[in-house]
Amino acid sequence: MDRCPKTAAAAGIVIDYAGAYNEGDRPLVRQETGLGNLPQIIAVAPGSPADMAGIRAGDEITALDGKTTREFLTAASDPALLADEIQDRISARKPSSEITFSIVRNDRQLAVPIRLAAVCSARFILKADDTISAHSDGEHVAVTTGIMAFAKGDDELALITGHELAHVIADGGRRTGLFGRRKIEDRADLLGAEIAHCAGFDVPRAVDFWTRFRKHDWLGFLRGPSHRSAGGREKRLRAVAPRLNCPGKS
Repeated sequence: MDRCPKTAAAAGIVIDYAGAYNEGDRPLVRQETGLGNLPQIIAVAPGSPADMAGIRAGDEITALDGKTTREFLTAASDPALLADEIQDRISARKPSSEITFSIVRNDRQLAVPIRLAAVCSARFILKADDTISAHSDGEHVAVTTGIMAFAKGDDELALITGHELAHVIADGGRRTGLFGRRKIEDRADLLGAEIAHCAGFDVPRAVDFWTRFRKHDWLGFLRGPSHRSAGGREKRLRAVAPRLNCPGKS
């Protein structure tokens, strides 16, 4: 957290909303996900402020600090982005401040106060794309559905997204030239592995991603010239994995 150039408040939840989907797709989305008419919490990070406060996946949000989701919907520039609007309202609060979620759970109305925490402000975006790809624009991280399908488990995804998050953290002054860009990518590989390790993921197991990717893309078509080969990245990461540590932790 100390390395993040920009932080935001967070509750540790993921919100979805049926209105974000094409109208023709909504019946299937509702059937598969259980989404109703209200924005719904679909995931809660273990140990997060929301988790500690008792928020659960499946809770429907009716209000934040007394402001109803209907009011949010009316004020939103695009009604389909209601879930993003709610997340933005949370992020804009001061870390350590308290916010009260009004929710519906099993037809019961509940008011749940949550003490927000500070997190890196980078958002993770999933793109519907079959290519095996991930990238960062320096502020946020995007991964494709293709890489989600190719990765085997959360350890591998943590290593890949950790690399992109490292760009957000450490790329304040981007280098030019092939050699400079290679140094940036090398640094992101190592910092990304550290991020994944400190978040509790198995980095040695995660490096198997590059073993498989090397066989999948043996001619190197899916990498730019600034990146090492998949085999080179695999070798460096396997060498550093046993020595990873978390700064500030014993």
